[in-house]
Amino acid sequence: MAISAGDPPDVAVMHGSNLPDYTSRNLILPLDNRYVDFGIDPRDWTAPAAGAVSYEDSSYGVPFDLHANLFHVNVDLFRKAGLVDSSGKPIMPTSREEFFEQARIMKEKTGAYYLVTDAVQFPIGVRILFTLVWQQGSDLISADGKIATVDTPEAAEAIDFMLELFDGDYSDSSLDYTASQDAFLNGRAAILHDGTWAVDQYDREAPFEYRAMDFRLCMKYLPSGPIPIPG
Repeated sequence: MAISAGDPPDVAVMHGSNLPDYTSRNLILPLDNRYVDFGIDPRDWTAPAAGAVSYEDSSYGVPFDLHANLFHVNVDLFRKAGLVDSSGKPIMPTSREEFFEQARIMKEKTGAYYLVTDAVQFPIGVRILFTLVWQQGSDLISADGKIATVDTPEAAEAIDFMLELFDGDYSDSSLDYTASQDAFLNGRAAILHDGTWAVDQYDREAPFEYRAMDFRLCMKYLPSGPIPIPG
């Protein structure tokens, strides 16, 4: 809006996914020859970080963060459901069968949703779908980013998983970002799928024992034996 009003900011923060839109319209200044003036060495960046600020062989920014998705876990609910190991650590499922068996136990023993996420507002929930597809060795978009590859057996498996999650009342498909946070922080959900940016907030505000756990390990989705995970 500031750019449209003719008063663009000197510096702006944006997701890497927005970069092509702005750079293709010459709205952002290339910085390749300017980093040295500020003591910035792009060689310090990881390849994903460098890629996030680059477009068509030029760099346009400085990486701010790379935020991953996590499972934010209510340890008290996992303990009440008997889904912890001998050290008290929540036991995360490693297959579709284990996932829904735990979901059924959680619902029966505690009455809580097993997993909630923002299902209607931001693309947080969509990342579960992508992850399930990737872990089967497939993708929803071609490597060149020009063709949708949604109509595949792997995508059907992933969508079926999501439908079972909501249809089985193990989650709530009507929740937006704020509502999913509220459900988790008020003890109505055992797991919240959200990003790394929320860890400090949940650790500070959760009235229960809270733990952040790795998302890829938790959602290892292998319906027909080991399948390589891209990347």
